[in-house]
Amino acid sequence: MLSKINARLLKLNNLSDKFRYTEIIIKQRKTEIERNKNFKFTIDVPTQKRYTLPKGVYNMTCLQCHTVCHHNCTYRNDDEKVNCIVMNSDGYCDVCGCHWSKHSNTAYVFKSATEKKTITVKDLEHKYNNAVKGMSKAQLMLSNIKDEFEEVAEDVFTMVIQVQKNLRRLDEIALKADPLTSSEYLDLLIESEKLHKKVGWELRVKTYETFKKHAYLLDIDNNDDLKKIYLTNKAK
Repeated sequence: MLSKINARLLKLNNLSDKFRYTEIIIKQRKTEIERNKNFKFTIDVPTQKRYTLPKGVYNMTCLQCHTVCHHNCTYRNDDEKVNCIVMNSDGYCDVCGCHWSKHSNTAYVFKSATEKKTITVKDLEHKYNNAVKGMSKAQLMLSNIKDEFEEVAEDVFTMVIQVQKNLRRLDEIALKADPLTSSEYLDLLIESEKLHKKVGWELRVKTYETFKKHAYLLDIDNNDDLKKIYLTNKAK
C-alpha cells in the first residue's frame, strides 16, 4: 500500500511541475498579448477634397496636380489659358509648374484635407493572434491538470486512511494500550520522508501536513461519512 501511495505522490509531484510550467506559459502569453495588442491604429492621411463653387464662378484648376492656380480667372475659354497672368513666357504655370494645356476652368475647387485611415501591422496581428490561441490552450491544459491533481490527491488521501485503519486494527489485535493517533501516524510518515529524502519527498511531506490539518477525518469509521466530509472540506 505504501508503494502505491508513493507512486501516486510522485504523480502529484509531476502534475505540480506541469502546473507551474503551464502557469509560466500563461504569463508569457499574457505579456505577448499586451505587447502586440495595438496592431491596429488610426492615422491622419493628407488628401484632396472637391467642393462645388457658386454658380457663375470658375477657377482655373490644374487637372494634373489638382491645384487651383487662379481664382475666378477672366479667361473662360480653356484654349486661351495660355494668356492667363499665372502662365510664364514658356507656357508653364508659375503656381504649380505644369503646362498651361493641363489647366481648365472648373465649377469646383480642390482643397487640402485629412481623413482617418486604420492601419494594420500584419506582423503584430499575427503575434497577437498566436498569443491568444496559445493562452487559451494553456488555460485549458491548466484546468485539466487541476482536475487530475485533485483526483490523484483524493486517491492518496483514501489510501492513507486505509493504511491507518489497518495499523490501528493490528494494534487492537496486539492489544496495545495506546495505538498511534492519526496525527502521530502522519508525523511518523513525515519524519521518514525527511530522513530518506527519496524522489518527490518534499511534495509528500507537504501532502501529509495537509492531511494532518484534517486528521480527525482519519478516525471516522464510516467511509461514506468520511467521503462526504472530505468533499465538503475540499470545496471550501
